[in-house]
Amino acid sequence: MEIESALIALHDEPPMAQYSAAEALFFQKDYAKAKPILDKIAKSNPENSLIVCLCAWTDLLLGRDQKSTSEMFDRAIDAGYLDGYMGKMAVYTSRQLANDAKALSKSDNVFILFLFAVHTICSSGTKIEQALTELQTALDTMESDNHALYGRMANCLFRMGARNRTVLAFARELLTRAIKKSRRPAYVVDELRVAISLDDVREVTTKVKDLMSMDCDDPYAALDCDIVGFCDIKASFMQLLSHRKGSATDMHHRAQGVVYRTPRVSFQRGKNIQ
Repeated sequence: MEIESALIALHDEPPMAQYSAAEALFFQKDYAKAKPILDKIAKSNPENSLIVCLCAWTDLLLGRDQKSTSEMFDRAIDAGYLDGYMGKMAVYTSRQLANDAKALSKSDNVFILFLFAVHTICSSGTKIEQALTELQTALDTMESDNHALYGRMANCLFRMGARNRTVLAFARELLTRAIKKSRRPAYVVDELRVAISLDDVREVTTKVKDLMSMDCDDPYAALDCDIVGFCDIKASFMQLLSHRKGSATDMHHRAQGVVYRTPRVSFQRGKNIQ
């Protein structure tokens, strides 16, 4: 009853407020309640890719695959909203149009191949290696110098597939290629995340040293320094600390306090330890 009252109250709210409500219903799998809200705002906002694409997905999941469903996905694609490609593939799959689906999947757009890889990892769980190989081939062919794209894709993939060693190995390779083009601390932090997920102790140690030399204050880098706190010998930490670049940061002081294992040494007092 409360939900119904809330939906009635939404009637005069701005389109994106109504969209947010419909989106919440959609992810609760309450497609029937999301449908009238989306139909209403899609009519008044036909160029809004977020709205028309979610409206199309709602139709599809309600079993109402019509010509208008595919057209809404097409509008989202034309506007550059990549989820439209996934919707179009879902339409083709539901209609068993294998040739059309295959043609779409062979698009030379690396972002489409990336979305297919995401879909493979999160939904199907099969042919992951094939999807990643196709993505890597497209990246090598069309985006070989785009280290920022490599870094973003790696960051996204290893978070999705943190328990899949194939995905982790692929993310590591992307990060390695990105770092060859630009040695950004963010890439090294992600390399460390991947190394921890792969239980690669040697690589973890190497990346901690790299981060210390970069004087990186990333929150995960601070955790890396805490890992060093498991060292039993102060000299090990001092050797590591010598790799830092420039003056010591809060991150270094915090790690120093952890390594010295002095109960009364707080984060602040750690700054005074020499």
